[in-house]
Amino acid sequence: MIKKAKFTVFIFFLISVATYGRNNVRFELIVPEKVEVGKTFKAVFVLKNAQGENFNLPIVKNCELVYGPEVSRNGGFSFWGRTPIETVYTLILKAKKTGKVKFPSASVDVNGNVLKTKKVKIKILPESEKTREKRFNEAQRKYQSI
Repeated sequence: MIKKAKFTVFIFFLISVATYGRNNVRFELIVPEKVEVGKTFKAVFVLKNAQGENFNLPIVKNCELVYGPEVSRNGGFSFWGRTPIETVYTLILKAKKTGKVKFPSASVDVNGNVLKTKKVKIKILPESEKTREKRFNEAQRKYQSI
């Protein structure tokens, strides 16, 4: 009798985990908190557990779009007939000016509903001494090779 009760509890646990994963649709932005001016960095928008259309890219002040968006879709293993889906939109940006930068919300359509990312702030720092020295040394090598 106890074995049957434990088995029943285990089955309910599996069902609740499967249901949670299926209904947990999220759209989020992942960026570094701090970036050095003149450096490139990734901004990654992740749509989880849904397929989206019409990705709308925000315009980010003080940053230049170098590449993107690159779109990749990943599917996991099938769990009770459902395959988790993840769509990743990757941008490469270049920080142009020091200061605080706010990433506006990006949006994507999911089954007629518009999902938006939260606004995220990053800090663009001045160029470090190490980076300045590296840039100077590279310029000096180019000059000497002429």
